[in-house]
Amino acid sequence: MRTLLAAVVSIMALTPAAWAQSESTGAYFGLSGGLSLVPDSDVSATVNGIPASGEVEFDPGFSIGAQAGYKWQQSIRTEVEYRFSRAETDSATVSAAGLTATGPVSGSAWSHAILANAWYDWDLKNGWMPYAGGGVGGFIIDATDSDADFVFGGQVGAGISYAYTKDVVFDLGYRYVITQDAELGTDVAGVSDIETEYSSHNFMIGVRGHF
Repeated sequence: MRTLLAAVVSIMALTPAAWAQSESTGAYFGLSGGLSLVPDSDVSATVNGIPASGEVEFDPGFSIGAQAGYKWQQSIRTEVEYRFSRAETDSATVSAAGLTATGPVSGSAWSHAILANAWYDWDLKNGWMPYAGGGVGGFIIDATDSDADFVFGGQVGAGISYAYTKDVVFDLGYRYVITQDAELGTDVAGVSDIETEYSSHNFMIGVRGHF
């Protein structure tokens, strides 16, 4: 029994600081991905010279990203993030000239974003670090049969990180993204002046490593 206990203690000693780590300070690189939910989006356009407005519904989509940042102390991180998000359209409701129609829509909408973020970590000294923060930046919004538009936007978020080692940290978080309305061009005959709102709820998992 004493031999078995000694072996277990030895194994635990070889695990990352007996399961308790504080994240290193300094430069890091991260990757993340997860589920992106786009709320129903209000859309307006001109169709054959007639003003039209409506709402587009989306299926669940995805979001992936990469981050390069620096942890200045045990509580503060700043980073630059690239993020790509995409969701397929499901249906749309359109009203024009006193008439309203609803039907399925085949297509998708996507965005490329570059964001400057800042996060505050609460180091619990046992490897776990709840955090909150956000960022601002530029977005390229695009959709099927449309020409892209550049807009400004931002995100706020919160989550929890776990330092597996001081240099390898896993992350589970939520991000709410919102931008200015995008004005999209199109090659569809008779359609012009498309304007749409854009936001998303993103549930992400990620990992970051210090170097």
